[in-house]
Amino acid sequence: MSDILVLNKHSLVDTLVATSLIARLADEGHRVHCMTDGNSVELFRYCGCRTTGFFQPSCSYDRAINLSPSLLCTEIVEKVRATDKSGFGQKSGGLTFFNEGADLLYRARIVGIPTDANLFQLVFGAAQTTWRGEGYRVGYFPKHKTKRNAVGIAMRDRRLESFVRERLKLDRERFWYIPFKHNPLKQIDEVNRCRDIITDDEGVVHAALALRKHAEFIVRKPTVYKLEMFGSGNIHVIDPR
Repeated sequence: MSDILVLNKHSLVDTLVATSLIARLADEGHRVHCMTDGNSVELFRYCGCRTTGFFQPSCSYDRAINLSPSLLCTEIVEKVRATDKSGFGQKSGGLTFFNEGADLLYRARIVGIPTDANLFQLVFGAAQTTWRGEGYRVGYFPKHKTKRNAVGIAMRDRRLESFVRERLKLDRERFWYIPFKHNPLKQIDEVNRCRDIITDDEGVVHAALALRKHAEFIVRKPTVYKLEMFGSGNIHVIDPR
């Protein structure tokens, strides 16, 4: 049994996708230690790993996987004692990549260079492993119950929201406006109120899919990387003009 350190300092999107990788490592019998920010600690605890905030660890690991290109995480991973390292690193104060998979993830997720891969494939690649089709591993039970027949709307683009509402012609009583939350667990709580989700926010659509909701993802242009819907929704490219 090996000890693996995973560093993650990202958005709800990256956190939810990372649960799949962490669960895989734990299922393979590794002891997984996750170092992440306070908003993600609780979510990662449901994946079968040990979680902490950011600090310079004094112990050694068999592997260190840094999924975040942030200055904080790259500084920490460079000082970590580990037999093998993958993901993002730092050299002479600049960002570097321990492996090609990390470079591909950075190009798509940060730079915005289009790719045929989905985010799961990119994250697993940054960790020097191959995605086998696993979904999210969210063991957290939302505090809010699902409202029967409720359609949740979480739109950041007001023009897109108006366009969607006019096209759908749904009864106002069926709409539930989902507020945006910075805390991952609170966002999941809000998304769980509804059976069907309509959104232009990638974090909300990942939360919906993780909760096995039906999701309609509305965007103005195609996403940079493929969004794996797991047969539970559709992607619509719409120009509201």
